Amino acid sequence: MAPNKPGPLQALRRKAASQAKLTKKTALAGSGYRNLQRRNAAVTGAYHPENDTQEAVIVRALSKPKPNKVVKTSLKPRIAAPKPDQAPPARPNTEYWLSYGGVSPPETTEEVFPTTTVAVARIAGWRLHSFTDSLKMLLDDIVAYDEIAVTSLNIGGEIVVDVRILFGTEMAAMAAKGGLDGEMLDGRKLRLGYI
Repeated sequence: MAPNKPGPLQALRRKAASQAKLTKKTALAGSGYRNLQRRNAAVTGAYHPENDTQEAVIVRALSKPKPNKVVKTSLKPRIAAPKPDQAPPARPNTEYWLSYGGVSPPETTEEVFPTTTVAVARIAGWRLHSFTDSLKMLLDDIVAYDEIAVTSLNIGGEIVVDVRILFGTEMAAMAAKGGLDGEMLDGRKLRLGYI
């Protein structure tokens, strides 16, 4: 027959008995272990059980840090993306309305002679009424005008409208161009020219 293996209760009893023997030996005032503890405490200033008062033991027991819980997870930890050392992106420039005729006016330093017609913009056909109403409100504050003329074009199935303003004199056209050029109208800036 095989020898009896100690069960879990027998192993716990043996462990408790060995710890009791150790505490009995350390409890003796003249034991070597106690003398070694005292010498170490004198040199390092470490904790010594004989120096404890009941209040110090309670404070130490209450201030004992609790161990952190370890949580197992299958998710990978998120790693924060490094932030670039760049300034935030600049706000986009305000858009201009597409110029009359669908092309941007050439950037020239040549002198442009005023006429009685000021080209305003090329807009989508569905914006015509709101655009002209806003344009009339701006013009009423600046100068008197004769008419706001529109020309409709069908480009690939889409209706676009060229808007221009007719004035009685060149001086009125110059005043309107100077007052309206660069003004905001329905969320975009105007870029005017003469026709």
